[in-house]
Amino acid sequence: MSKLVVLSYFFNVEGIRDIDGLPLPREGTSEYLQVRCKVDGIPFRMSSSMTSNYDVETKIMSKLSSIFAANLTAGVHEVVLQWKRTGTRMKKWVAASDFANPSFSFLAQADFESVGVLHELNDAYINSAESWKQMTKNLTFFLPKDSPVSISFSAVVQPQLQSFIKDRSMEYITLRPVIDNIAYVDGAQTYGCNPWNPSSATVQGNLRLNMTGGYHTVAVQWRKMGNAFRGWTSNPSFLDGFTTSRNIIVSVEKFQSPVIQSHDRAIIKSTSDDVTWKNVGNQAIELSLIK
Repeated sequence: MSKLVVLSYFFNVEGIRDIDGLPLPREGTSEYLQVRCKVDGIPFRMSSSMTSNYDVETKIMSKLSSIFAANLTAGVHEVVLQWKRTGTRMKKWVAASDFANPSFSFLAQADFESVGVLHELNDAYINSAESWKQMTKNLTFFLPKDSPVSISFSAVVQPQLQSFIKDRSMEYITLRPVIDNIAYVDGAQTYGCNPWNPSSATVQGNLRLNMTGGYHTVAVQWRKMGNAFRGWTSNPSFLDGFTTSRNIIVSVEKFQSPVIQSHDRAIIKSTSDDVTWKNVGNQAIELSLIK
């Protein structure tokens, strides 16, 4: 008997380039660092992520991540994380802690009531900054009863240069979940960079909400904000096919765990006489343990 296992990883990498780097970003000098998971010796395209560098900064820090699902039978399984560099402009890539996060973490979850999965391998493009565009197809799922549902998504996005100009103006790409044709602020995530050193990134978001029994749909939309780039892509076909993934995971847990999502604006002021720890926001999670 097999079941869907939800796998996710977080990988902190530092890229250090050679000292003879070029002063401007150029297509011919870009380098890519690819990451993927192998499950029981089989590489999973839907686990892929990447970061890139255009040889203009001496050091870059990147956070690579993905959430995906694998259908596994009962027993012992082996999951490994692999990385691969494409290019020679960087002197080295290092798995490094940024003092707030470890260099690497991996999570496997299997004890769900039910799991819905969308893994997309088609290429997606957005060129217009005017409005929200559909990034993924709809994932349809069925709830036999009213249930709390967790929705997670991850997608690798890459900016496309308009011209090789020395420009530090920022542009942003935002992804948001759309559930039953209603867009949600909860779970929306934004990434930004500039043409001086354009780089790809993984945009990952999640939210929890109570949903009624019946059929539901979830999709991801994206929006380009700015005119610094020609457009943005999410291309699983790029290079050898192990650079980009675009996934949605819908899970119903057997037990409801407490979650707080706050939209309050929190401010901590700079004062010379107050260096104490303060709560973020005005809410706290209360836990009641039965055993």
